[in-house]
Amino acid sequence: MTTTHRADRPGTFAGRLLERIRQVILPPGIFPSRRPRPASGVADDDLKLQSLGQQFRRELQARLLEEIPGYRREIASAHEQSDSAAMRNVVHRLLGAAVYCDLDTLVDDLRDLQLALRSQDRFTIEVGYSRLVVTMDALMARCKVQARVTAE
Repeated sequence: MTTTHRADRPGTFAGRLLERIRQVILPPGIFPSRRPRPASGVADDDLKLQSLGQQFRRELQARLLEEIPGYRREIASAHEQSDSAAMRNVVHRLLGAAVYCDLDTLVDDLRDLQLALRSQDRFTIEVGYSRLVVTMDALMARCKVQARVTAE
């Protein structure tokens, strides 16, 4: 039986992230010639790369925000079943994406819940879970508002 890394599975956040990285970093024709570039173009290239990086981060953040409801359902399901291992798994996956996308409040709440799950203290887990749900609901509400503004 062969297993594939989740980044190689199409449709997953990791898979889409890997595909987007490949598109941005390795566009077709990236090495058309090996001639050295003039020094005057270095600053322009740096600005282009910085702008591209910011655009890429915004795209990833938008895609992650679209997936927040699914993550919320997974975490809620694991919480209802008192399945700490499943909850830890989802929190870990979401934390990796949230860190990269600069969602600081979400990152803080995920780390708190991750620590609570490690401690196995039921009260601390409940507090961490409640805070995370509030943060995720706020993010989903923000997405809905942004979608309405964009549609108008």
